[in-house]
Amino acid sequence: MTCLECGLEVDGEIVSYEKVDGVWTTVGAKHYACRQNADWRQFRADHRLTTRLMLDAIFNADQERYGEIRADVARVNAAVKKFESEVWFDSAPVIGECKYTGRPVRARVNSSLQTFVESFQSRASGKSKEVEMLTFISAGCVVITLQTSGADVTLIAAEGEQTERMGLQGINATAAEAVALIEAMAHWRAFDVKPNDHVRLM
Repeated sequence: MTCLECGLEVDGEIVSYEKVDGVWTTVGAKHYACRQNADWRQFRADHRLTTRLMLDAIFNADQERYGEIRADVARVNAAVKKFESEVWFDSAPVIGECKYTGRPVRARVNSSLQTFVESFQSRASGKSKEVEMLTFISAGCVVITLQTSGADVTLIAAEGEQTERMGLQGINATAAEAVALIEAMAHWRAFDVKPNDHVRLM
């Protein structure tokens, strides 16, 4: 098999997946470095963050190449933390701190999105205007995907826990698109959320 980027032989390297008509599809193989280069060039063209780019930026010290990506991810993470405290926990009072991490622990309130989502116990979905929310609870984790027709962002939190530890699980959006999706959830009560057994992990 030859690399889709450089045309040289690929042996035990990385399989390349692309979204074709909304479905992740195997399209061939690329050398790891060639895949990184292709992803970076795509980011320079459209400024779209992907989970692969986010992970590359975390594990690569090249500031010249990954500095802008890190800055965009930090912008999205700041929106995640604001969402966590103000919407997920509904600005519940801080009642202590985790003895292991030192992170704030908040009171549980019935008005929070956390209480609402966890009441479904497994899978649910809802939509308001152009934004759709999908939730999936499994193995002690709550996974929330927010998406429109052209962008999505996935967050993860610990089920039933009041410690602030929500994080960014996956992304396929520009930083501005991701922040807009997260901020839209301030109006989560407008979403017609119902149980949905067809929800799958993104």
